[in-house]
Amino acid sequence: TIRAYEPDKNRFKLLMKNLELNGVKNVKAKNDAVTVLNGNIDFLKIDCEGCEYKILKKIKKVKKIAMELHLNCGDGQKLINTLIKSGFEVETTAIKEVPELIHVYAIRK
Repeated sequence: TIRAYEPDKNRFKLLMKNLELNGVKNVKAKNDAVTVLNGNIDFLKIDCEGCEYKILKKIKKVKKIAMELHLNCGDGQKLINTLIKSGFEVETTAIKEVPELIHVYAIRK
């Protein structure tokens, strides 16, 4: 089962239309922001425009993470170090066109 959260009403409508057009049935979508992540999560994809710092403080049982990290919204290296200390192997990729963003891929060892 896939859980998708989108707080913006217009983007949520696009998400639902996209799921319908592609016949996707295994997604539980909520027009809401993520506040708590309970249970085991195999894969967490984060695109939250600077809120990744708040969300990552709350996750405990995630196996894999993919996200854009907004370097202009906090201490990116500290966040990466926290992931490493939490048992993740972390790989980053710079985005040439947008220097304040990097892609982060983290897999729990």
